[in-house]
Formats: sequence, structure tokens, C-alpha cells
Amino acid sequence: MAGISGRLDSFQAGGVVVWALSNDETVTSGDLMAALPSFDHRLQGAWVAAANGYFEVDGSGDITKAVRLSAACGMAASYCLAGDGTTTAANAVSDTSYAAGTGTSYVAPQIAGTVALLAEAFPDLTPEEWTKRLLASADNSWFRRLGVPISGSIDYGNGVSHAYSSEWGHGVLDIAAALSLIGSVSVLSGDNVISSSRTDIDESVVATPNSFGDGLENALAGEQLAVFDALNRSYAVQGSALVTPQVTPILPGMLQDVSDTRWGALPSRRDILSNLPEGSAEQSGASISMLKTPTGLFETSATAAPKAAGSVFSLGGESLALTATHRNGSVAVTAVGFAGVGQADPANVLAGTGVNVSLGDESRVNLGLSLMSEEGSLLGLARNDAFNWGDGATIGTIHLSVDHELASGLQVFGRLEHGMASRTGTASGLVSSLSAVQFSSFELGARMESVFTGEDALQVSVNQPLRIESGTMNMQVPTGRTAEGQIENRQVSADLGPSGRELDLSLNYEMAVGEGKLHLGVQYSLDAGHVRDASAAGVAVGFGQRF
Repeated sequence: MAGISGRLDSFQAGGVVVWALSNDETVTSGDLMAALPSFDHRLQGAWVAAANGYFEVDGSGDITKAVRLSAACGMAASYCLAGDGTTTAANAVSDTSYAAGTGTSYVAPQIAGTVALLAEAFPDLTPEEWTKRLLASADNSWFRRLGVPISGSIDYGNGVSHAYSSEWGHGVLDIAAALSLIGSVSVLSGDNVISSSRTDIDESVVATPNSFGDGLENALAGEQLAVFDALNRSYAVQGSALVTPQVTPILPGMLQDVSDTRWGALPSRRDILSNLPEGSAEQSGASISMLKTPTGLFETSATAAPKAAGSVFSLGGESLALTATHRNGSVAVTAVGFAGVGQADPANVLAGTGVNVSLGDESRVNLGLSLMSEEGSLLGLARNDAFNWGDGATIGTIHLSVDHELASGLQVFGRLEHGMASRTGTASGLVSSLSAVQFSSFELGARMESVFTGEDALQVSVNQPLRIESGTMNMQVPTGRTAEGQIENRQVSADLGPSGRELDLSLNYEMAVGEGKLHLGVQYSLDAGHVRDASAAGVAVGFGQRF
């Protein structure tokens, strides 16, 4: 017996042993040879005992009746499969004769044939893994329906377990299920399918904010990425399938514009800091306030523009701000600090500090420098376990804005932001490194008063929302696995710069109507979402009156 076990063990290095149970249905505990792995544990990896049964199914293919025609699986239950062994086959009467027959000798070839199909479809799996797929995918859905007692359950790992009975083993062989995905599909990062960290594919998708456009999606579009089911079979998917751009629609912003028209280059602290008395932005002093957003906090322009949300400070939500201003004639120096929640995830913190120098009164130039700390994301790009570029980011920005009155009732304005974001913390998952990311935004425009009536105003502008200019993400992308379970990886360098540059051409008109004001906004976006050749357009109308 020892010699037989040794030879069978050697065979399992390249194949699966399928052993037919006795055809004596009165035997309830299996038989010695079919249950050999229960005595020699070396054989438990790639061994299947074959049982025979008669089955009836309904129109949906569900088993409604099962009659055992062979010995019960018994001691071999945890590695036993059943099949329909009743068939018509050649017999020895003559070279052309056929006869009906039944037995485990007809079931075993069905299982062996399925092993051959698995070996052809999944050559990178081991015989033990082919066996696990056969057992874990067997149809045992009818056990409870027909009152079959459950004897135990096998945990195959990664959330896959399969119940078996002493009589029928794991149930009926299901070829299609064995060849299909089993359990959840995950992205693996590491060197081996057993030790690698696993992230469910739905939780591996990167949601890229508008500023990133299609940069990361394009970088991964030509890359085949291997994902793995719960039993470590690899399947190829397009890398871009793990990227979902979050395109900001035009209409919500336009509705906000026409409901609360804002003019000029940038919001001023006068407009934003609700507890400052009228005109206090012109004086020296300090203030602490709650803000809906830190956008424009570092500017002192007298008025505000509809496209100020394109600023890097739009990454922040409700914030607490502290400002201190010292004025000497037409020169004002303002120090600012703020802390608040992030727009990408309110559970994360966005905090910053900076200084702004303002020169002029009605016509004004602002120059500012700021430094921010962003938690949990990089310029609004949230991380996940598969694409983890770090703990957050440090963001440095230079701000320049100009408001100039060319003539009475005619103003021109402009703003520019340029900066760099560097990740903090250690990259993990598929990401090996992320270079510093440069970004920019700008707006140019003009405002005219008394255009058609004495109480109207027209503003035209061109705006580039926040856009990633450059940055490189280096990744170790899985492409498959070996039969030994080693994950094969390829180094990929992804340029984060998008294919296009969005330019928003905007017209905003306001006129007095009775005791209220009518607002009209029109916008056309070239390369919308920073995607080459994409476009978007919108029109919004609003009316407001105070009572």
C-alpha cells in the first residue's frame, strides 16, 4: 500500500487522481481505495472520489429528485463529487454494439474530462487548485431542498466555503461553474497569490476629479491588468476599467451663478468673512470667521467672479479662518490661516496658511503664497487600498490677480494660480511612487455697466478650471501568475496630464426688473473636463428679489 500511495502522490504533482466509488449502493461509508487520502494525508491535495446518482430536474435545471446508485461518499465526503453515470456506451458484444449502463465508471471520466478542460483553460494553476475549483463549484443547492443532511464545510479561503454531505459529497459536478469566476474578484498587490494583499475590484476603482481629466484613464487604457477570483485564477481586464472620471456638470454651477451673481476676479475677504463690518477689509486688523469654502481667502479683490471655484482652494469645504491685515497707504499685507473639511471626503482635514500682498485701491494687484496640507487625497484624488499613493499631500501655490478700471463702468480682471502638490506618507498597493504634481488655473474677463439700460451689467470671461499640468505615477501592474503562485508584474509609468485643456467661455448679464434683478448666464466649454475634443454648453436664467 505504501508503494501505491507514493506513486499516486508523485502523480498528483502534475494531475488529479479521480477514483470511482463502489457501485454497491448499500455501502454507506465509502470504500478503502476511494477514501485513501483519509489514511495518507499526502494524497489530499488533488484527489476526487466519484459517486453515481439518478437525478431529475425541473424546467429551470434545478434538481428535484436524487437517488444514489453507488456507495455513499462516506469517509471521502470532503473530496467527493457526484454525477449522472447512466449512459449509453459501447460494449464488448461486437465492434458496433452499444448498451445502456450505469456506474461510477461513467462518472469518473466526466470528472477527469473536466480536469482536462481546467488544465487547458487554467494552465497556470496547480492540480490541487483544479481540484479545489471542482469541489467549491459543485452544485449542492438542492441539499436543503431535498433534506440532505450537511456533514461539514470546507473553507477554501478568501470568503469561499462549500458544504458537503456524507452521502453526496460536495454535490453534483458543474463544469460551467468550475470554469467560471468563483467568489469575489480582487486586485492583488504583492509577490505571491497567497501572501499578497487583496482589494475587491469594486473598491479598487479610482474616481478622478475634474482637474485630472482623462490623464490616468488614458495612461492605463493600453495596459492589461490581471485580477484574481477567490481561488486565485487570474483574468485580464483593461487597466482603464479601474478609472472612473468624475466630470463636473455645468448646470449646478451656472444655477449658483445666476442666483448669486459674483463679479470681478476673485472673492474678497470682505465678501467671505461674514463677521467683518462693511469696509473693514480696507483697514488693519484681525478677524476669525467661519467660511463655506476657503476659495478666495488669500485675495483682497473688491468683487468676486463666477469661476472662483476653479481655484485649488475649492478642495476645501466649511472652514475656520483667521486673518490679520496690516495696511500702509495703498499697500496691504494679509496673513491667513484656515482649517476645515475636505470636499472629496468631509472626514478628512484641509488646512493651510499663507500671505497676500495687495497694491492699489479701486485698481488692485494681489500676489500671494500659500501652503496647504490635504489629508487622505491628492488634489481631490482619493486613494484606495489598490491605488494608495500615500496619506495625503502638501500643496504649495502662488496666486496672482488683477482688477483694473479702464474707464467709468468698464473693468477688466484676471487671476492665475500655479502650484505643486507632493504626496505625504508611503505608497502601497499597485503604486510604487508618485512624483510631484503641478497644477494651474486662470481666468480673464471684463465687466461693463450700463450696457443697455442704466441698471444693467454684462460680464464676459474665459476660464480654465483647475488642471493637472504634469505628474507621473509609477505602478507595478500584475499581468498574471505562475504555477508556483508567483505574481508576474510589469512596471508602468503613467503620465497624469490630461489630453485636453478646458476653457469655459462665459457671458453673464444682469438687469433690474421692478424691485428685483434678472440674471442670465451662458457658457460654452471647449475640451470639457480637460478631455480633448469634448464640449459642453448651458444656459441658466434666475430672478431674485429681496423683501
